[in-house]
Amino acid sequence: MINRKKTQRIYRGRGWQRARSRRAVGTRAPAPVLALPNQRWSLDSCMTRWRRGAGSACSTWSMT
Repeated sequence: MINRKKTQRIYRGRGWQRARSRRAVGTRAPAPVLALPNQRWSLDSCMTRWRRGAGSACSTWSMT
């Protein structure tokens, strides 16, 4: 791992710029109030990998 000052010096010497993280602009709209069942669906997914290289994936649909 290289310290921050050394990284900045190398980038400045080559004329590069570090990619800056972007923040979300604005605010999120509140979730609408649901009047009937089955109006909103959501998907949840997961993945597991074991030491021997095999893996499994799962996904679940849910209604709210």
